[in-house]
Amino acid sequence: MNLLGRREIAQLRANRPLRNQVDLDSIDRLNFLLGPHGRLNVDIPESDYGRLATLDDVIAYLIKKRNAAPAGTPP
Repeated sequence: MNLLGRREIAQLRANRPLRNQVDLDSIDRLNFLLGPHGRLNVDIPESDYGRLATLDDVIAYLIKKRNAAPAGTPP
């Protein structure tokens, strides 16, 4: 599922809240936050959603979760 075109992605600022840059409804936001599970095998609990406002927040969160994964866990 691609919510943005290439041009829109290129214009995103990683340190600015996504809600100020992209018109995501609640379902789009949920799908965006569920995406890493299927691609990276990283679960984002619903209790953490509020902490993930910017792309920088999401990237830092995913890196931390992947680094905390037990050795041998597939990407």
